[in-house]
Amino acid sequence: MDTDSLRSRFEHAVLDEQYRVDAYVASGGFGLVFKGYDLELEREVAIKFFVTTELSPAQDAHFRQKFDEEIRALSELDRHPNIVRILARGTFKPEQAPATPWMALEWLEGPVLSAHLGRPPREPLTPTAALELMNPVLEAIALAHEHRFVHCDLSPKNLMFADFGGTRQLKVIDFGIAKLLEPASARGPRKITDESNRALTVSHAAPEQLSVQSTDARTDVYSLGVIFTELLTGRDAFDLRERQKRAERSWNAAQSSLPTPKKFGVDAGPWERVLAKAVAPAPSQRYRNAGELQVALATALGAGTPGTTSDSTQSESLRPTIAPIRPRPQPPAKESAIREEPAPTRVAEPPAPLANPTAFRLALATIVALLVVLAIALVKLSQRG
Repeated sequence: MDTDSLRSRFEHAVLDEQYRVDAYVASGGFGLVFKGYDLELEREVAIKFFVTTELSPAQDAHFRQKFDEEIRALSELDRHPNIVRILARGTFKPEQAPATPWMALEWLEGPVLSAHLGRPPREPLTPTAALELMNPVLEAIALAHEHRFVHCDLSPKNLMFADFGGTRQLKVIDFGIAKLLEPASARGPRKITDESNRALTVSHAAPEQLSVQSTDARTDVYSLGVIFTELLTGRDAFDLRERQKRAERSWNAAQSSLPTPKKFGVDAGPWERVLAKAVAPAPSQRYRNAGELQVALATALGAGTPGTTSDSTQSESLRPTIAPIRPRPQPPAKESAIREEPAPTRVAEPPAPLANPTAFRLALATIVALLVVLAIALVKLSQRG
């Protein structure tokens, strides 16, 4: 069924008496995406329908299960500010059509990274700017890996700019083919196997995805490495011929140049070694997860990666506006010609004897006399009363 026919099923529908389906936005992953409106909270939302056509009953059940996994994944991960938040889920039954699962997500206005960067050749980023830009993504994917989820479709089109209190940061969207990692054994590595004909971005897919082999967190590491190479070089990591071979599943990673800055004659310093490990053909040769990749990039950056001393030529639109906190300068100490000696320890001394005992006795007698006069006066007053 064509997209227009599918769109007509859902446009203007109201889901759970709260979410109104408005304009069609895009299709991809497992279904169709619409812009919608939350009638209760009066806010815009994104609504994603899970649609399968021309599938056998078994395939349809498999894809529906994967859609449920996607919702569960987002529900566990949406506490991270750089992962799209899920708002609601349900099932919608159009007229004369099968029931269709749906979910409502927060609506983001910003452009995706691929649209923001534009077509190559682009302005390359320095390692400092690239890491500042991608750090929120690395942290978000590291959290997903900790919860045994992989994204499996990381690319610039699935990273969207969002407003964070006046600054723009990237947010990870579309866990459309995210899959729950299942432990292979009690002590063995955690991995999953996908045997379905799933949609993915072949230009950023890992070799094991193109050959339909086991995928895990290291699959995301490969895609992140490709993204970093494109940011540092301003070029696509794979040319048209390579992308065509990858789409046809005839591309051989072991016989091809690694998609690192070196491939394009760009000196990335210590980052070349880090990215070469991230995009290694065999998963066993890569970093185990996004957290390890983030640590390696930050460590290499501190070791003197080119571009760490000056980013004056960098595009300011991609750099967070974070002002460093500097300690308040202290006033200089005053010079003195006299050498200061340490203060002696003070010892409690007994009180000194009175200097003039006669004067003391005279004062005491005067006070006593005054008290006697006061007492007599009080007595007289009381007798008169």
